[in-house]
Amino acid sequence: MNANSSYSPQRSSPMIATLFGSSLLLSLLATSPAFAQCAKVAPEGNPAQEKTIPQIYDRLSALGYWNIDKIEYHQKLFEVRANDKHGGRMRLSVDALTGEITEARRQDRKKERGAERAE
Repeated sequence: MNANSSYSPQRSSPMIATLFGSSLLLSLLATSPAFAQCAKVAPEGNPAQEKTIPQIYDRLSALGYWNIDKIEYHQKLFEVRANDKHGGRMRLSVDALTGEITEARRQDRKKERGAERAE
């Protein structure tokens, strides 16, 4: 073998780094569409978006709830305190994506007053 044609690790290091970097970039680009497909999609093909507090307020008002004084977001649900059509105090769980009431519990007035005093 000729001295000029011998293998030199110093000359091949930048080439290996370039090949490694290129393959890493290609693998990231190839997997990014898979991550994009993980997003929830609404039936009409648009990405599903969670409702806003004003949308939840308007929806509950349309259903006859009034005196809506607390709307808090917790883990894909809105927790709401409101009065129903008959004046009963309620605690509602509302799905953040659909706006549907998933749970309705009657709230005890004595517990509510006790909680206010504790604050």
